[in-house]
Amino acid sequence: MPNAPQKLFEKFMIDKQTVGGRGEEMAAEYYENNGFYIAAKNFHSPFGEIDLIAESEDEVVFVEVKVRRDTAG
Repeated sequence: MPNAPQKLFEKFMIDKQTVGGRGEEMAAEYYENNGFYIAAKNFHSPFGEIDLIAESEDEVVFVEVKVRRDTAG
């Protein structure tokens, strides 16, 4: 059975993934509502990972999503 700090860490990581996933969904929705097509989500390459790749008729946008749990300072 995990100890208390381990349980807290696991809960934090699950919450962080949930919040991050929702942030990525909101960002994709924003771009789609502004005329972009989402070409890729969580794209992995030898250079790293990018959350979204969005395309319009004349632009390609690479998006790294950062999420805060609250809006306080």
